[in-house]
Amino acid sequence: MSRFDDMVAADLGLLIEDGSDLGVDGQFLAAETPGTTVDIRLVFGDPSDGLQAMPEGVADNTAAPATTRASVIVEAIGRPPQAGDTVRITTGAMAGDWSVVAVALDQGDGANMSLRQDRSFASGRVGGR
Repeated sequence: MSRFDDMVAADLGLLIEDGSDLGVDGQFLAAETPGTTVDIRLVFGDPSDGLQAMPEGVADNTAAPATTRASVIVEAIGRPPQAGDTVRITTGAMAGDWSVVAVALDQGDGANMSLRQDRSFASGRVGGR
């Protein structure tokens, strides 16, 4: 690797593994192997919400970039992350199941993923007597 690649890999390590409070623990689920999970650590970028009105209520379509180590996923499932996979976060502000929409791999072992989470909020009447 070049000096630049080494620098990028070192920066990724500082962000994700080396005690940074920016890192979040999660699980990676490959689309073709339901039930198989890989423990990963990733860093989220700024999320963007897209609220959409629908007859049942409101849908919250949140998109967020996230970066993780590609090698951890490749070692576990034999391929890098790809669209259609799922990232599961169990605790914290980003908790939930996130769909992988797109992936860009970099030379420093990073997998830069575009993630999307869809949640529906049903509206209804509150009845009581």
